[in-house]
Amino acid sequence: MTARQPVIISATRTAPFVGATDPAEDEAPVGSRAIKLDDVRRRHARPRSYAAGDVAVVIDLLIRRISEGLPLVAADAAPREVEESELDPVERESSRAIAPVDGDALVKACHRKVRRLLRRMQTRLEQTMESGTGATRTTVQLAAVLGVLRWLRRIERQVPWLPFDASLVPEEAGDELLWSAARSIGLIRPSLVDLVNQEVPDSCEEVALSLGLLGWLGREAGIDVRALAQYPEEEDLPWFHWTAVLLMLLQHVVLDEASVKVLHEAVGDGRGADRFTWLEIHLRMARAAARAASSPDTAPVLKRAARRGDIVRFKMRNGRSGIGFVVDVDETKVRLLDAENDDGRPVMREFVAPLDVNAVA
Repeated sequence: MTARQPVIISATRTAPFVGATDPAEDEAPVGSRAIKLDDVRRRHARPRSYAAGDVAVVIDLLIRRISEGLPLVAADAAPREVEESELDPVERESSRAIAPVDGDALVKACHRKVRRLLRRMQTRLEQTMESGTGATRTTVQLAAVLGVLRWLRRIERQVPWLPFDASLVPEEAGDELLWSAARSIGLIRPSLVDLVNQEVPDSCEEVALSLGLLGWLGREAGIDVRALAQYPEEEDLPWFHWTAVLLMLLQHVVLDEASVKVLHEAVGDGRGADRFTWLEIHLRMARAAARAASSPDTAPVLKRAARRGDIVRFKMRNGRSGIGFVVDVDETKVRLLDAENDDGRPVMREFVAPLDVNAVA
């Protein structure tokens, strides 16, 4: 794995336990890469499809809609973007030969649009989490943006001008959105989902779409608990943060049948022979964490010391207990994923024990 660096957003309303500042409008990459479970499942209608229309038109429309009400930003001082019609070049005159398609230029043009779209979405998320208002509209927009990302990943298999091993979705921009949105749902309290439920008491289809497609985006980002190094080097450490953030998000997915369905469909339509194995392993861990969180005092634990990558039960002297995710360890403490501390919240080893995932799930 190529190491990814988590990008932290300061949050004024955070959970006891655990992404990105809005970058300048340029092309520079940003970053590298207690309730019972069965009582809170939600049902939603079948997700709508975003697979119709032209890529440039859809992205530009989303940029405009998401930008409504946000602070104005200076226009990009970038070279002329490829026009929408150039994304699907046609021979306009039978007597004139079609010019060769510059795949690299088209990829750059698509990346510029996608980066701008995802930056706007991050800004909208940050504004919503800070103000505590507009969560339903933000979630609808997030679902649409994630739907477009999935669409781009699907159609790039048939795009003839796409260079080998290239993608229409810039990796670092997708990572930034995943980090920001997953933390807004999985870590910050009240979460984006909590805010939506306050605004719309009835079920909201876009919540299921957002949860399921964010889980899919985690797999697209290469997050895999099986790949965590037992004896990590310095460059491996960020993966423990990424994995913990994904598992926190997936705890919400497993509480919602419609979200699980969206995730299954998106991952199943993806690439990789082991995609269903990945799905089974990560959902099992998330389900175990969700069940344990509903009754942490009785959650079964293993008789060994906690390690990086573990889901753990903590029980403090003051009687407080809960579930956390270990992102680092030393001789006396473990560090649990935390919204306010980039390095994780330190807890003495004597107060934590690794969850027996197989016994809970």
